[in-house]
This record gives sequence, structure tokens and C-alpha cells, in this order.
Amino acid sequence: MWWSGPIGDVGAARELLDEAERTRYDGLRSPHDRARFVTGRVLARRALAAELRTDRAAITLITRCPICGGPHGKPILAGGRTAIDFSISHAGERVIVATSHAGAIGVDVERIGPIGDLATPEAGVLADDERSVLRALPAARREAAFMRYWTRKEAVLKATGDGLLTPMAALRVTAPGAEPAVAGWPAGQPAREVRMLDLDAGRGYRACLAVLTALPLELTERSLLQ
Repeated sequence: MWWSGPIGDVGAARELLDEAERTRYDGLRSPHDRARFVTGRVLARRALAAELRTDRAAITLITRCPICGGPHGKPILAGGRTAIDFSISHAGERVIVATSHAGAIGVDVERIGPIGDLATPEAGVLADDERSVLRALPAARREAAFMRYWTRKEAVLKATGDGLLTPMAALRVTAPGAEPAVAGWPAGQPAREVRMLDLDAGRGYRACLAVLTALPLELTERSLLQ
């Protein structure tokens, strides 16, 4: 696990991106979104270079949507290297890159804040039993609990690669106060071995890690946060 805050000098960091990444970067209007995006890509190169014991210049990332072929979705490492997988997530002042030698990995970090209509059936995020759990909580705890649900689901869907294909409500996870685990896979999908960990992302954030493996996880964290 590699943690960082957004890079301050985004203009200089932009030059570290490849052409496709610069195109995506240039399409982002918010300076904050640009800073988080470029930080995630630079941090991923640093993490992968360290894991593979190679130079950062040798790391090429490819992002291609499995549905439309566009430059979005989960990035992968070019060159056919299958011994390591990685995942990137960012929110607020948190950027995280997770790498795994054990299996496909997904990570998600979110800032706790107003959830609006996201907990309604129409939003398609929570299953019926998950909404019942959320409603039973004191109002002051619901935002953090919802983000616990969200990050757990996002982490799993990133690991499986189904994030763009599977409605979040179709994947059921354990309640916020319980150990993270998949409580029910989407209909028609086989159950998979998955290990999950809730991560400490600091005050005001929730984060989760998921790896498609039956092996126990050994977690190493490196922080560049100030």
C-alpha cells in the first residue's frame, strides 16, 4: 500500500504521463481532479518500479474500457507482466496505490460526506438488507457507514474487473460494524475466494482493500502523506 497526498506542482508532474494519460488529464476541469489523477499515475509507477526492481521509465500503464474501448477503467501494466496487479484510488487529500503478488487487487478510498439519494433503491448502491442496516443506525453514523459499504463494494468490483458491468447493489457485503467480506455475489456470477481489509485512511475517510486469493494477506504500508 502506498499513500500520498496530491502533488503540488501538477504542471511538472504532467510531463511524467504518457500521451493517453495527458489527454485524459487535459480533459479534467477541476485542478483538484487533475492533481489527484496525476498523483495516482506517478505513484503507481513508483510503486511498481519498486516492486519489480526496475526503473520508473520502464513502467507503462494501459487503461482501456472493456465495454467501449475508451481510455478509462482499471489501468493495467503493459508488457504481459502477470505476476503483479495494482489498483489506484483517490479522494480529497488521499491518493492510494495498492499492489499484489497474490492475485487481482482492488482498492477504494472515499471521503465521508453527505450521501443525498445514494442510499435509495433507485441509486442502485445498496441491497435491501444493507439499506435496512443503514436506516437502523443513528443519523450521525449513517454517512460513515454508507461509505464503509461503498468502499468495500468498490474494492471487490475493482479486483474482479466488474466495476463497469455490475450494479453495486447486486454485490452484497457485510455490515459496517462486521469484518469485511462478501455476503452475496451477483446472480449468475460464481463465488470467488476474496480477502478484504478495511484500511485506516485517517479522519474523515473510509477505505478498503480486496484481493482475489484464498491466502492470508500480509500488508505493508508506505506513506508519503505530510
